[in-house]
Amino acid sequence: MNTWADILQLINVPLETLDEGKKFKVDAVGSRSLVVIPDGGKRLPRAVRRESMERAFAEFHKNQQITRAQLGRMFPNNQTTSYMLAICHRLHALRTPSES
Repeated sequence: MNTWADILQLINVPLETLDEGKKFKVDAVGSRSLVVIPDGGKRLPRAVRRESMERAFAEFHKNQQITRAQLGRMFPNNQTTSYMLAICHRLHALRTPSES
């Protein structure tokens, strides 16, 4: 399971936050962080540290769920938790075989 390699698949894929349905995309993935860009508003790039994203997904994977409130407690003062949550859910969907 290589979370960072899977995140590379999300570059330019339309995503949206789960709580408010705000659209965004992963714009770039580097060795230490990824950059998301919201589709609305000022469209300011927001960096998400690799360590934080991998820790969030590990917690999601362990419990098969995670909430934005939990991410807020894990990463106080972090303003990217809604994006992290959406990415966790998308990664989980990529790794879970669809039921037909």
